[in-house]
Amino acid sequence: MLSYLLACHFQSEDINKYELLLNESIQKYPNYVYNYTDLGEFYLKMGKRELGKNLIREGLSHVKLIYKNDAINDYDDDPLDIFQFVNERITGVFMMEDTYNSLNELLQK
Repeated sequence: MLSYLLACHFQSEDINKYELLLNESIQKYPNYVYNYTDLGEFYLKMGKRELGKNLIREGLSHVKLIYKNDAINDYDDDPLDIFQFVNERITGVFMMEDTYNSLNELLQK
């Protein structure tokens, strides 16, 4: 998890380190989502379309729960729940429907 957080820090400072840390995160945590999708988006921007799309597909395959946009008030949202925070904000295994759909749209381009 630390390698992913470090990658986020280096995203705007050192793209080589960003890429290295995301790859390291994927090796250490192969069941997370955002390490794959962030690296996939990075590769799309760098013109590596197939590699980027494959990483996004792999990341999306690890999503365990999609919060429906129109039912957001139905979910038990506890701002102090560390498990929920980590799964939504760091690993990405829980995500909003809009986020999931926007990542899927990248696969269509």
